[in-house]
Amino acid sequence: MPYQPWASGALDPEGAAAHSSLTSIKRGVWAMIAAFLAYCTLQAPSTSHKSDVLIQCSWQFCHKILIRPHPVVWRLVHGLAVVYLVALTFLLFQSEGHTGSYLFLISQNRDDARQFMKLLHPDLGVELPERSYGADCRLYVPENPKNKFINIYETLFDEFVVAHILGWFGKAVMIRNQLLLWVLSIGFELMELTFRHMLPNFNECWWDSIILDILICNWFGIWAGMHTFRYFDGKSMNGSD
Repeated sequence: MPYQPWASGALDPEGAAAHSSLTSIKRGVWAMIAAFLAYCTLQAPSTSHKSDVLIQCSWQFCHKILIRPHPVVWRLVHGLAVVYLVALTFLLFQSEGHTGSYLFLISQNRDDARQFMKLLHPDLGVELPERSYGADCRLYVPENPKNKFINIYETLFDEFVVAHILGWFGKAVMIRNQLLLWVLSIGFELMELTFRHMLPNFNECWWDSIILDILICNWFGIWAGMHTFRYFDGKSMNGSD
């Protein structure tokens, strides 16, 4: 819902920091409820008073094109996505510095919202090191004694290469519209370019973003996904589906 970033105080961090922990929790819970009700209003064919969210989703969410092994499996997956949505909504309403105060199992020195995940598993909530892919964009590095093409080598054998291929393979199987897939592929790279000042791993070299990501990895994932659903006689999608 577009009003949530404003209501959460994300656009006014100084004002949001003045709220108490209890206020942030209350606002987050109400936002979770509002997000779930809004989603059900738009997606579910009927209403129910069942308390369990996943059971509610497996019973109520309408049938989609995914029917194997059984439609209830995909409705359950749909429900997990809704649970993820409302969990993110709750975290959006937690001001910086508040999460550590009410989660008594979490260190007070680490107040980022990711620490909420420690309630699920103690190994979660640890900030992972991020690599800046645009620190050195040279294709040829003559001073490197081991590999003169070290930048290309490290980029090619990075886990994000596999992530790009598998990710766009999955998107192609779901979206099934090649023009839309290419628009999304280029749009995602533009999004990375826009927000590279916020996330170090969005800072990529031009050849990494254009050649490796768009023209090689994304293309191969889209090509493989489109051929896969055509092999199984899947239905192509357009804007009216």
